[in-house]
Amino acid sequence: MATIDLRRLITADSLVDTGRTPRKPILPWLDGLIEKAAAIAKRGGKIASSEFSAVQNNFSLLTLLTSGTTAARRECIDQIRHAIAERAMDEVVQPWVNLARLDRIDGDVKGSAKKLAALRRLAIHGRVTLDGVSIGSESDRHFAASVFAGEYFHLSISSTDELTRHFRRIERLFGRKEHPLFAEQQIIAGTHHRDMGMVNAGLSNRAWFTDARTRLAGMYYRAVWAAQQGAFQPSEKLAIELLRLPVPIANAVPDHVMVRILFRAALLRLACGDTACATELFQRTEEYAECLADAEYAARAGAELERLGGLTTWREAAATSGYRIFRDVPPFFDGRWDSEIAWRLEQLRDRVHGLRHLSSCSVDGVAYA
Repeated sequence: MATIDLRRLITADSLVDTGRTPRKPILPWLDGLIEKAAAIAKRGGKIASSEFSAVQNNFSLLTLLTSGTTAARRECIDQIRHAIAERAMDEVVQPWVNLARLDRIDGDVKGSAKKLAALRRLAIHGRVTLDGVSIGSESDRHFAASVFAGEYFHLSISSTDELTRHFRRIERLFGRKEHPLFAEQQIIAGTHHRDMGMVNAGLSNRAWFTDARTRLAGMYYRAVWAAQQGAFQPSEKLAIELLRLPVPIANAVPDHVMVRILFRAALLRLACGDTACATELFQRTEEYAECLADAEYAARAGAELERLGGLTTWREAAATSGYRIFRDVPPFFDGRWDSEIAWRLEQLRDRVHGLRHLSSCSVDGVAYA
C-alpha cells in the first residue's frame, strides 16, 4: 500500500487564496515596475493612488526577497506615511497588512496579532484608528475580514484554544460557517492536531461548491483523506478532471489557484504510486507556472520531473530568475545576476522615493513599528 505523507499534502499554504503574487523573474519584474513608476511621475497630479500602491507593494515584496524584513518594514512604514500625507486613506490598509506579515516572519507573534486585531476591528465596525488616523470604507471592511481570517490562522494554528477563538471570530466576520477559507482551515488545523472531527467538518462544508476552483480544492482535500484510508479512486477522478482542463494560454487571466491545485494533485498521485499521472500533472503545473511567469512553481514542478527521470531545463530557468532559493527545490543559485538586480532595485527605490517626496506635506512623529 502507498504511504501517504499528510505533512506534504496538507500544509498551511492555502489552495483557495486568490490573491497570491507569482514569484516572477526578478529583472523583468523590476523593469516593469520602473516603467510604471515613470508613467506615474510623468502623469503628475496626486501621486497616492491604487496604481502607485501596487508599485509600492511589489517593491516592498522585492525588498523582502532581496534584502530582508528590516528593509521591507521601512518601505511599508514610508508607504503608510505617504498615503496619509496625501490623505489617501484607502491606500493605508495593505501596507499595514504587510507589516503584520513581516512581524510574523520575524517571529514577533504579539506584534503581528496587535496589527491584525486592528484589522478585525475594521472588519466588524467599518472604521478603525491606526496610530491616530481614522480609516475605513466598505471595500476596506471586506478586505480586512478576508485578510484577518487568513493571516490570524497562521498565529493560532499551534494552539487548540486559540484555534477555537479564531474560528468563532471568522464565523462572525463572514456571518456563516459555509465559507471555503473556513472549511480549508478546519482541514489544515484538524490534520495538524489529528482531530478527525475538525477534519470531517471541513471536508463536509458546503462552501466547497462556491465556484469551480473551490470545488477542485475541495475534491483535492477529500481525495487526500480518502487515499490516507486506502481509497485511491477520488484522487484518480481529480487527476482526470484536472487534465481535461484547457492548456493555459499566455497572457490569459492569471489563476495562481490552479497552479497550486495542479502541483498538490501531482504530489498526491505520486504518493498513490501513479508516476505516469503525476508526471502529466507536474508538466501541466509547469505550463501554468510559465504562463504566469512564476519562477518558483516552474522550478518546483521541474525539480519533481527531474526526480522522476524526466528531461527538464528548470535549473537554467531558476538560475536566471534572480532568486537564491525556493522551498523544496535543490540548489540552483549561481549569482550571475546579483549586481544587475542590485542596480535595478536601486533604480526602482529612487523612483518610488522620488514619487513619495513629491507630496507637499508630511506626517512626523507617528510610530508604526
